[in-house]
Amino acid sequence: MPENTRPAGSDELTVQPVSTSPVPQRSTEWGLASLVLGGIMLLMAPLLLIAFAVAVGVHYRDWGRDTLAGFILFVSGTFCMCPLYIMAFLAGLLGVRAAMKSKNPAGLPVSGILVSVVAALLWLFVMIHIIGSMASMF
Repeated sequence: MPENTRPAGSDELTVQPVSTSPVPQRSTEWGLASLVLGGIMLLMAPLLLIAFAVAVGVHYRDWGRDTLAGFILFVSGTFCMCPLYIMAFLAGLLGVRAAMKSKNPAGLPVSGILVSVVAALLWLFVMIHIIGSMASMF
């Protein structure tokens, strides 16, 4: 009689073979990528807004060519962040899709999507504030 089976009515414990195949973790990886990238974007938006406010406060009276070039760099840098939060959102969607496909929990991808949406809204606020304050200065 094999070791991992028991006859009916026997009180012995049986040993079940354990599968050694790895569990697919694609949803966790995509979700973590989305969460980290969205979190970085969420932290960078207030820092850029503070840096812009300091630059405006320092150079408000003496506008020159280099000051204008610096403000143009602020605006272009803000628009260059758009692909990053789009990538964070897409990574979260890929994580949710992988979680549904492999029937794993989708907590990390969903939280990554939420953080990237909040970061996108915050960056939109930063863009509107920077462009609005630059337009009012001229």
